[in-house]
Amino acid sequence: MAISHALQPLLPFHLLVSLFVLPTIFAASVSDFRICQNSKQPPIKVNAVEVSPYPFTSGTNANFTITGFTSQEIPNDAEVSVGLTSDGTLGTRSLVTTLKRYSSLCDITSCPVAPGSIVLTFSNIFIPQDLLHLIGVSILFYTIN
Repeated sequence: MAISHALQPLLPFHLLVSLFVLPTIFAASVSDFRICQNSKQPPIKVNAVEVSPYPFTSGTNANFTITGFTSQEIPNDAEVSVGLTSDGTLGTRSLVTTLKRYSSLCDITSCPVAPGSIVLTFSNIFIPQDLLHLIGVSILFYTIN
């Protein structure tokens, strides 16, 4: 799905969840995730990130489920971007976001999202070839204003 060039990276709210799946880290708990925040409070407090199947291996597809809580209504125009991060030049540790998929939040859950618990599942959105050199996944939520 294409996204409008009118979208800017600093929109009314965003939440970036990054899962780094380097072999040494990913062998640990799936709770190894981080929230990247800007100056605004993100609308979703993430409690857990689950990857299925687990353990996930590079080159195979997976489902990513985020569970959390929101204290505010998230409107119908919310969008979601899921990006893959890989080693830009294999072995150099330079990270590159290689591929992104965009969709409406309403394609993933009922909209508008009411305050309370929230579960978002991203199922098989990449093909196995996309995941051959995968070391991370980022999920960005934003609204168009």
